[in-house]
Amino acid sequence: MGFAKSKCALGQMLMTEPARAKEGLKLCEEVAKAGDLESQLAVASAHFSGLAGGKPNPAQARKWYGMAAAQGSPQANRRLGEMYANGDGGKKDTKKAIQHWAAAEKAGDPLVAILMADQLFADMTGGRKPGPGTYGFKGGVPVADIEVVEQWYRLAQARDPRPDVQERAKYGLAILASFKTAAGVSAERTERR
Repeated sequence: MGFAKSKCALGQMLMTEPARAKEGLKLCEEVAKAGDLESQLAVASAHFSGLAGGKPNPAQARKWYGMAAAQGSPQANRRLGEMYANGDGGKKDTKKAIQHWAAAEKAGDPLVAILMADQLFADMTGGRKPGPGTYGFKGGVPVADIEVVEQWYRLAQARDPRPDVQERAKYGLAILASFKTAAGVSAERTERR
């Protein structure tokens, strides 16, 4: 009867059968090209994972996630941000990653705060993620920057129930607290001189 969502639902079922995966992808792409958000996400995911009967195709995944993100999909914005942050399917671009994560956060995605926090933490620490070890900075880190990252980790703790996220946010906050303590000590020493 031509119901678009049914067409892609059939396509998704066919994609689970290796011999018919390409046929399934084609059905979903037809609906996705017509602007159906759920179909765009399905096509993007199929390309990203390789479910579409072949190797993963991150460049195509980025294209389809981009279409869905343009329609305001929080999931698409989160995934597209991850792809830009990792350089999947094209050039690595952390500024674009942050823009997409901000859009996902604004749309209410509970899984994006940890991605934003980790990226800002990595930017501050020269590419390091929260974990054991010592951290050194040339020229120091402004306390205001530390507080922005702390806000993102607190938001992750408040919204994202996954245990690994809770632990990472807790660890990140502890490291940031030590940065602020060090910054306070340095400021006091400068004032005494």
